[in-house]
Amino acid sequence: MARLHIFGNNADVSTSFETLWDEGDAHTYQSAAAVMKISSSDAGDTQDYFVWGLGAGGVQLSETVTAVGQTETALTNSFLRVFGVKNVGTTVNAGDVYIYEDDTVTSGVPQTQGKIHAKALAGANISHSGFATLGLNSTARLNRLHISSPTDTIVSVRVLARPDGGVWEELLLTHVYRQNATLEFGDMAALAALTDIEIQAKGAASAVVAAHAEFILS
Repeated sequence: MARLHIFGNNADVSTSFETLWDEGDAHTYQSAAAVMKISSSDAGDTQDYFVWGLGAGGVQLSETVTAVGQTETALTNSFLRVFGVKNVGTTVNAGDVYIYEDDTVTSGVPQTQGKIHAKALAGANISHSGFATLGLNSTARLNRLHISSPTDTIVSVRVLARPDGGVWEELLLTHVYRQNATLEFGDMAALAALTDIEIQAKGAASAVVAAHAEFILS
């Protein structure tokens, strides 16, 4: 049985809900497919990177691109959604690597947070993105959620879903305090093709939160 795994991390969630991903704050979703660019905050990052997501109409899309350090380098394909970026070269990332829409870039860093769609932190070599979109002809049910937060504060974590053309719906909301927690689910309603899925968290104070969600695809 096919599974969709979404892993997100946010090193500093605030007291308002934020997306669990390496960039922090809220992730912005595109309304149309666009050619993405790649660059690093370190001029020495010239490795190959694998980028994956969806193209126009919800078709699965991926490509491998060679970064040119802090220089903006365009990918070949137009992406409607970018799920992540992975270093497939032989050298560890020295800087943070960004996948983004056309933007003003300073020393390899795009300046408009809403145009960033994936980020791999220095040394991590892969992005941690707590969001995904079901592809064309795919449906899914939430099966399992694992949450980790070592911070000495109450943390609220929720999973949201937005059907194509609809509004965000809260699938679940739970709370943890300095612990790991795993939640198992039974027969939840199926999510339709092209549904956006996102994991968010907030703390009673600033907090570190990571979460992994597993969906059963059908």
